[in-house]
Amino acid sequence: MAHNEIYYTLEINSDNIVVVKFVDQFIISKNHLIAILEIVKSRFFEYPLILDIRNIDGIEFEAIEISKIEIFKNFPSRVAILYEKNSISQKYADLIDSINVSCSRISKFEGLQEAFDWTRTS
Repeated sequence: MAHNEIYYTLEINSDNIVVVKFVDQFIISKNHLIAILEIVKSRFFEYPLILDIRNIDGIEFEAIEISKIEIFKNFPSRVAILYEKNSISQKYADLIDSINVSCSRISKFEGLQEAFDWTRTS
């Protein structure tokens, strides 16, 4: 892979939440995604994270096994996920929704439930 490939973009929004948007064609495996998440976590440890995976078409989401990714085990109330409703199985959609619900209960994620609802219904 070339060194100038962009794997994700970062933005810190007005609520001091880091929004990570993944770039589809360069995410090549579960391990690659985990490595990117670990980098983001290490650099932005003090911020809650929103992971926007809506642009990733090439991954088989069932293979990612989101519940086994360490970042979610260690920081279950600091990470939220935006996804396309029809891009993953109901099993994984339910798992992501449970992560998002726990995030919406902490103050830094207040007001984001509308974004999650919009993502699930669009």
